[in-house]
Amino acid sequence: MLRKAALTGASLALASMLAFGFGASSASANKVDCTKVMAERGAGKKAKDIAKEMNISTSSVYRCKQKAAAKTTTAKTTTASAKPAPATTSATKSSK
Repeated sequence: MLRKAALTGASLALASMLAFGFGASSASANKVDCTKVMAERGAGKKAKDIAKEMNISTSSVYRCKQKAAAKTTTAKTTTASAKPAPATTSATKSSK
């Protein structure tokens, strides 16, 4: 019984070390510099070429493009909602 518990405990410890050890290193390796991606897109390069040069997937290039478009849309919406409405005065209306 004691032997079985020790074996189970060792197995769980090994599995958790492997899971957390590899998870942390791969998560930090998946960072994509969207600023650089968008600079390359602005220079006229194709997504496939950017992905190959930066050693990332084309999906990552398109994801950066979507994020940039969302930021632009949010900025335009915020700017448009901040503008005051045109004032209406009674002097501009004609009376008969």
